[in-house]
Order: sequence, then structure tokens, then C-alpha cells
Amino acid sequence: MTQTQDELEKLVSMLLKAAQAEGMEMSADQRVGSNDAAKLLAQNKESLAKARQEKRGPRYFNLPVGSAKKSYRLDDLAKHILSRQA
Repeated sequence: MTQTQDELEKLVSMLLKAAQAEGMEMSADQRVGSNDAAKLLAQNKESLAKARQEKRGPRYFNLPVGSAKKSYRLDDLAKHILSRQA
């Protein structure tokens, strides 16, 4: 396993634990709604929406989770975080 893959798996695990601790609604494939994704990224929901519109945010799905119309897989949130490393 490469260091990047190991980092990704650790980060996904941390995001999963954080989502569960916050009681976030999650799909079977570990997607959370846009508001919860913003919380996990420590962003406000408007910033995440703008990043989505400008195609510079994490990959998203037009599949609802709870009341959210857009959703994000934890794996994609982790990849986005790692891509922003300096």
C-alpha cells in the first residue's frame, strides 16, 4: 500500500467517525448531504456550493441524502482534502 493510499484510508476513517459522532445521515455508500459535507470540510455551505459551481470542489452526486439534493462520498471529501496539501 502506498503512503498516499494509506493517508486516504486514514482520512476516510476519520471523516466516517466524525460523521457518526455528529449523527449525520449517510447513505450505504458513505455519501453525506451537502451541509454535512461542508461541516466535515470546515467550510460554510455557501463556499462549498460556490466551489461546486466553479468545478473546483470535491466530486459530488445529484443523488439526495436526507433533505439534501446534492451529496458527497467521504472518499471524495478525503481526496479533496489531500489534494489541497501544501
